[in-house]
Amino acid sequence: MAKCNYEVLDLSILLENFLNKKILKKEDSNYSLVKPRLKEELDKIKDQNHKDIILKKLTGRTLESIGSEYNVTRERIRQIIQKEIKKFVITREEEKYKEIFETYNFDCDLFCEFFNVNDYVYYYLREKYKMGDTEPSELIDSWNLDKRQLAILKRKYNLITYKGENIVVKKINILNAILKQSEKAMEYSEIMSEYNKIIEINNLDIDELNNEVIKRVKNESVDYRKRIEDLNKDKAKLLNKLTSMYDDKLSGGITPFAYKEMSKKTENEIEVINKTIKETELKLEEINSKADIIPDFHKQIKKLLNLKKPKKELLYTLIHRIEIDKDRNITFKFKFNIIDDYTFTYQNLNKARNPYGKKGKPKG
Repeated sequence: MAKCNYEVLDLSILLENFLNKKILKKEDSNYSLVKPRLKEELDKIKDQNHKDIILKKLTGRTLESIGSEYNVTRERIRQIIQKEIKKFVITREEEKYKEIFETYNFDCDLFCEFFNVNDYVYYYLREKYKMGDTEPSELIDSWNLDKRQLAILKRKYNLITYKGENIVVKKINILNAILKQSEKAMEYSEIMSEYNKIIEINNLDIDELNNEVIKRVKNESVDYRKRIEDLNKDKAKLLNKLTSMYDDKLSGGITPFAYKEMSKKTENEIEVINKTIKETELKLEEINSKADIIPDFHKQIKKLLNLKKPKKELLYTLIHRIEIDKDRNITFKFKFNIIDDYTFTYQNLNKARNPYGKKGKPKG
């Protein structure tokens, strides 16, 4: 191997040249490579059809809608996109947003507004990485947000501030905050009085709070219906493909052997789709059954809260089990998984004196 001997002056000129061409960047006395922007990588795609397909996908369009435009299956569109994206180097946008994207569950509008980026950045990240499942509202406690970002989250999640703590407006969060912030034991009537005061001060919609579970279930139902609709469209395309192959065989366009191989592959794809449709329909049926029992479930909870000493039968109707971990965190597991499990600490439990105990309702 030839030995390279650079003079200090030559190296300095070389580095200066790289800085001018923006191949390197300098911070203090440190040099590092400048990663390309996503747009630069997109511009490198040589096949114009492939580039157009990717650009359309990065507007949020579905594989199915793009496939219909090019008269190919959604799977073929997916293959084209993955093939081209694999050629990309790590972009500046990936370096900056990959970790937060894989942690938090952003929708496109919120992500673009929060980070002040174009929507194609969001859809590119969604194409390459698995989105996290943490609500972006959690950023309030874990990030140093500027005023603009804080205002965006407060508007998006209907956040309120209670005794210095930012909380998402949900029944369970408000009640938990009351217990956390209380410096003394509280009777049930005191907790509900403080809860109602928070509702009034912040001008909250009580019906919206009561219906938050119903809204979530309805959204899940819409997602599953859309999934079934897309699968049926894919299935229809494959059935048309089978018919076309059979016609080609009859006209001599393809050999019987080729038809046998191709039709077998297509039939296998249809079988996979049928199986997925059946699984998705079962999930949709489960979601719909949840929606049917929600009103009765709310009545049962209201009945429980209004009783001084509820019967065991009513408790058994609502609660599946109560778990206490090694850190003394207590979790109520509800029988119906239409609401989130309620977890709080042993210390908070001590602050909320049991309204159904031996003392009963306090006098006066």
